[in-house]
Amino acid sequence: MIDEKKNLKNELRNIFSEWCIYSTTHGISNISRADNKLVKFIWFLCLLISSIYCFYTIINIVVSYFSYDVIINIDVVDRAPVDFPAVTVCNLNPMDRRFSQTYIDQVLAKHNLSHVSDIEKININPNTVKYLIKANILADKNLSWTEIRKFGFEIDFMLFRCFFNNIPCNASDFVWLYDFDYGNCFTFNSGYDQNGNKVPVRKINEPGSERSFKLELFLGDEFSQGIWMQQSGAKVIVHNQTINPLIEAEGQELATNYQTDIGITRSFLTKLEHPYSQCVKNIFSPHGHRSEFFKATFTVLNMTSYRQKNCIRLCLQRFIKQSCGCVDPKLPSIYPNIKYCASLSLLDCVSKSKINYLKNTDNCPECPIECDSVDYHLTISKSRYPTAYYTDYIRYQTDLVTRFPKTTVVSDNHIQKNIVLINVFFDDLATSFIREIPEVTPDELFGTIGGNLGLFIGMSLLTGSLAGCSKMIIDLILRYLKFNVNISLKIKSASSQDFPAVTFCNLNPFDLSKSGHILDKILIENNLNNYSDPQLVRTLVKSQIAGGQIHQNSIGFSLEDMVLSCYFNDKECNHSDFVPFYDFDYVNCYTFNSGYDINGNKVPIKKVNLQSDLSLKLELYLGLDKANLTRFVTNSGARIVVHNQSTIPIMSSEGIDLATGFQNNIAIKKSFDHKLPHPYSNCIKNCKSRESFDSRLYRAIFDRLNMTCYRQKICFKLCLQDFILKKCNCLDGSLPNIYQNVTICQNLDTIKCMIEKRNAYYITGFTCDECPVSCDSVLFTKHVSYSRYPTYYYLDFIKNNTNIVEKFKEYYNEGNFSRSTLIANIFYEDLDYSVLEQVAAVSFDHLLSNIGGNLVLFIGVSVLSGFELVEIKSVDLKEKKDEIL
Repeated sequence: MIDEKKNLKNELRNIFSEWCIYSTTHGISNISRADNKLVKFIWFLCLLISSIYCFYTIINIVVSYFSYDVIINIDVVDRAPVDFPAVTVCNLNPMDRRFSQTYIDQVLAKHNLSHVSDIEKININPNTVKYLIKANILADKNLSWTEIRKFGFEIDFMLFRCFFNNIPCNASDFVWLYDFDYGNCFTFNSGYDQNGNKVPVRKINEPGSERSFKLELFLGDEFSQGIWMQQSGAKVIVHNQTINPLIEAEGQELATNYQTDIGITRSFLTKLEHPYSQCVKNIFSPHGHRSEFFKATFTVLNMTSYRQKNCIRLCLQRFIKQSCGCVDPKLPSIYPNIKYCASLSLLDCVSKSKINYLKNTDNCPECPIECDSVDYHLTISKSRYPTAYYTDYIRYQTDLVTRFPKTTVVSDNHIQKNIVLINVFFDDLATSFIREIPEVTPDELFGTIGGNLGLFIGMSLLTGSLAGCSKMIIDLILRYLKFNVNISLKIKSASSQDFPAVTFCNLNPFDLSKSGHILDKILIENNLNNYSDPQLVRTLVKSQIAGGQIHQNSIGFSLEDMVLSCYFNDKECNHSDFVPFYDFDYVNCYTFNSGYDINGNKVPIKKVNLQSDLSLKLELYLGLDKANLTRFVTNSGARIVVHNQSTIPIMSSEGIDLATGFQNNIAIKKSFDHKLPHPYSNCIKNCKSRESFDSRLYRAIFDRLNMTCYRQKICFKLCLQDFILKKCNCLDGSLPNIYQNVTICQNLDTIKCMIEKRNAYYITGFTCDECPVSCDSVLFTKHVSYSRYPTYYYLDFIKNNTNIVEKFKEYYNEGNFSRSTLIANIFYEDLDYSVLEQVAAVSFDHLLSNIGGNLVLFIGVSVLSGFELVEIKSVDLKEKKDEIL
């Protein structure tokens, strides 16, 4: 028995010794094979130290994995066409008193408030009166939705002009929705028709303000309809078709008497769900989350998708119900048997409950955030609208005047104070896809563990699954071959910066104070008059300029006419700091800091530093706003583009409009965007080389247009020029020309053909394989703010400047000066700049490292294993040779 135990012990010792000798953990095998105790100790010490550090790093990577941290991946996709968003518009005034006044009087009488209709006797906050009236409308079970809708402004009453992509639209293109605050709202491009049937979402093929959704609205006569209203205008929300907009909390309020341009860029955000976050992935089904409010979004509110913002409002509604015994008509309600709060005392309870809720409630656990969302970033600018000419045009060429009360003598002021023009367009068709990805993936976890085990102690898990190892290696290779990219964002500080080039134009391309006779001659020759289609007349005149029949300087505004003062870094600049720039749409434009002088010689680019003012301040005169001087022009102001010196600006699709009567403050931030070329994308790396891409239009940009750097937008315009030439047998003067001995379309018939075919080109969609995207670009983001200009003091001060006063002649007064001038103040928000650089999501060395780590971890294979096979084969051959001998 003792011998058996002893033999067993010896056998186990031999097995362990043999395992140590043949172990892939090199430290253990070397300890076992060493005969010298000192050598054994040294090997043991090395193994101990390596093991401690190895397992320290392994623990860190495991902890990091189970922390479920994420990193952000940004992928920018630039392709056309793209879906145009839904646009919801509301009148800030929710009540059309032509149809609602009788009911309003009844509500006021019911609550002993009849006196508040008299402005002299009102003793209550107007907002409270409006809240009470709207609450009673929703609380009245005798009112149908048809009757409630009739109390507000209808789209066919408000709408008097509408265009999408330059094609007319009408009231049938809008879908009605009701909002407590604004009454009737209407959505364009919702993806549904007025009967609730699905319809295709409209698409857009080109960025810029010419390819837009343009809407002119009459918002009711403020003088007769504006009681209890503190402001007038429209509310606009740009949103994805899949969501119900929250009108009060989202969007922009737009003022009457202005054209508001809304430039948009789109981004998709995708968050990782559990265990990386608590977001909910399935927002289109009541089964996406277990909470009562989540399910009620679909089953009670009949919404097609979940939004956390709506859910939080349900939390607030529950608190109000518990506090006041009624529900707030302003919030969504899932309590059909609970009455609305519709008296002054109950509305006071609602107001106090909201304050208490916000003080005492941190969050609403029943309302998870969505994993997926779509965001539209808006850049907003404005110009004065309508001009004196266009006011007359509206009066005589539309039915707008008939929409005023019959007793109203409709003045220019009536028209201007009650209409708004909204222009929504893509600033850039490039879409950002922002995705959360795990900071440590399972294959990276095992690869790192395997790499550390192999590196420090030569250990593998041969008991691991060969199939599992193979799958991880295949996944790694497939990830590499997808050529995905991550975005590296670096914010860099600088003590000085090159100031950008700034190009500006007058929105009125024609200085009719000196060229009115030229315009009159063109009108007579073409049997047109002052009330002909403004777009057609403008295109006709500008085409004759492009075709050489009229010299641009004889009809456009000169630099001397427009620039009243100029300061850069608090130092006066002069006309020699500008170079002229011809643009089809705006005729005479001028560029400050182009890097060239007026003779085409290179000059140093102006810089700003931390000690300087960092700004360019331009005071501009844009011509008197008189009907005979603004013929065929709808809005007044300036167009301005901030761009890099190496870039030729495209005025019609880039930049922003500036309004007269304001100092327009334009804060800019600079960024550099670097994409990876093939195989990660199809962009071209060197935009200054004629040989970077093999296409006719690409080479023509260098050979025919003499540009020093390629721009995809210019190339796309050459594609359109080809299309128009084939259809109309002449060239579009607004597009770059690479042809010789081909005439510009200059008569009415060819211009009508040109406009028709251009619109058809964009509507049907197009592809232009000859125009690659550039890998590298310089971008300037803009934020515009306004302050009123001029002050009364400045008006008195300017009277002493005869050069300025002479421009106005007998029309010099506060109103004319304000409507004819503006200040553009362009400055760096700060000198820091961002560098967005694509880096390979899986680099080649990263691929090899992770493959090696997995091979070492699971099956103990390394590159050196190949040499072991050679060694074994050599030993085997030698032994066979010895046997033969």
